[in-house]
Amino acid sequence: MENVFETGNPTVDWMGRMQLTGYVVPVSWYRTIRKPNGRSNLAAVLILADIVYWYRAVEVRDEMTGQFIIRKKPQMGILQRSCQELADQFGLTRKGVRDTITELEQMGVIRQISQTQELDSRASSDVLFLELNVDVLMKLTYPEELKEALPEAKERWPPPKSGSMNFYQKTEELVKEQISYDALKTDYPYDDRIDELLGIMMEVLGSGAEVIRVNREDKPAEVVKAQFQKIGKQHIEFVLHCVNESNTKARNIRALLITALYNSVNTISSYYGNLVQYHMANGVQENSREYGKKVEE
Repeated sequence: MENVFETGNPTVDWMGRMQLTGYVVPVSWYRTIRKPNGRSNLAAVLILADIVYWYRAVEVRDEMTGQFIIRKKPQMGILQRSCQELADQFGLTRKGVRDTITELEQMGVIRQISQTQELDSRASSDVLFLELNVDVLMKLTYPEELKEALPEAKERWPPPKSGSMNFYQKTEELVKEQISYDALKTDYPYDDRIDELLGIMMEVLGSGAEVIRVNREDKPAEVVKAQFQKIGKQHIEFVLHCVNESNTKARNIRALLITALYNSVNTISSYYGNLVQYHMANGVQENSREYGKKVEE
């Protein structure tokens, strides 16, 4: 029987069987992390990837909502690394590591914490205590989104005015048009969650805050708004389906819905892709079983 998951390319098929793990290096870092001569600072990119990897949570998620279920709980609240360890890992000198750490600190993406560690009753200057600045990391990782989102948001979404009924009405009008609200209410006339999701989107897109909390993390408001401006009718339906299928007990339903809306833009395609593969696989298995029964008869 033909394997429905084969691509037809032997190299791609073999790669699909490999369990590759390690750092995630966004392509944008090669453009935003540069040396004074304009070239990519590869040493800084690699060391930053190591730092980010340590601070990343273990991604055990609810498959439907995308919400974290378990997070990594490090024994220490701050990353501790050895200069020699980093030098050996990336083929650098200890001085090269020190210089690179200084360059990253000058960019504002990390901060060195002044601490000393006693090793064999002697203070060691080789140990680094590094704190990550997530706000600067966001700017390095999503430069286009941050640059374009703010003008776009200002053009489509008027600046908040305290107590302004016109602003509230304009926001409601824009969100309803964006998500095809009337069509949703026609398709789901008894589902009050549509109005709840409408209210959340109005609150996010009309917010004047600098950061908005999504999935227990503070993200730049411009990035969150840009993501919410991509939400359409199909994403609302997807979120409703996810909430129906999820067995996770949420203490804060509003926070869960904000996360589900934010994630829906990126996960809806992969969800339906996996669903198609699932039905294809099960269809092949069902046909195989039916064929076997006929042979036995």
